[in-house]
Amino acid sequence: MTEAEKRLHRCALAGHRPEKIALTEEEAKAWLSGQIDTAISAGFTTFITGCGMGVDLWAAQLVIGKRATNPAIRLIAAPPYPGFHRRWKEDWRAVYEEVISGADLVRPVCPHYEDDSFRKRGEWMVRHSSLLIALYSGEEGSTRAMVDLARQENIRVIERIAGK
Repeated sequence: MTEAEKRLHRCALAGHRPEKIALTEEEAKAWLSGQIDTAISAGFTTFITGCGMGVDLWAAQLVIGKRATNPAIRLIAAPPYPGFHRRWKEDWRAVYEEVISGADLVRPVCPHYEDDSFRKRGEWMVRHSSLLIALYSGEEGSTRAMVDLARQENIRVIERIAGK
């Protein structure tokens, strides 16, 4: 299968940290789960997470859970650079490690921190997908940049803006 053919079955997952959205973790996960199920029903089998706190990791956990009943599901973890989670609080570091352990492929986008690591990660995710599911506040930032790029590249976007 060519890269272009693989891309047709890949979905990028993006969003903000919990404190930036006006939803509880349970509400966010319920919406994400429904969107992931819809994507799976439409033939998407590979999901890409940027591994950030909040929406990225919650969505990745959901994908890992869905794989238990659908072994065709795959997860690509695309952190911006190795070790970017090291300064997080212990509970988020544990979720990150759980997602990394459960991923089928771990592909840091940059070899080390760079000023534009997060932008490069978002661009990589969008350019390797044909669908973007985004849950964010609507504010400027890396998720908004991914949404804008996806639209410029004619990639389907499913978004929920849940700003505070």
